[in-house]
Amino acid sequence: MEGGVFAKKKIKDKVLTFKFIDVGKFPPPILLFVDFKFGYNLENIIYEKFDFGVNLDYHIALVGPNGAGNNTLIKFMIGDW
Repeated sequence: MEGGVFAKKKIKDKVLTFKFIDVGKFPPPILLFVDFKFGYNLENIIYEKFDFGVNLDYHIALVGPNGAGNNTLIKFMIGDW
């Protein structure tokens, strides 16, 4: 205790080093939907005859009203469905 206050223990920061190997460039498309069709049931088809591809250099925005299947499409894209 120094002057009525507890002294904080000095901790040395750890130095971390990361190395990533170069895997080259992936050929496009990275993600491909061809004649994609999805619905929760036969009366509620969300996507039908949907063709879509994604390359590594794309910037994508998914815009639509609530309940239009935006999150569902993202779940399919990341393999979480």
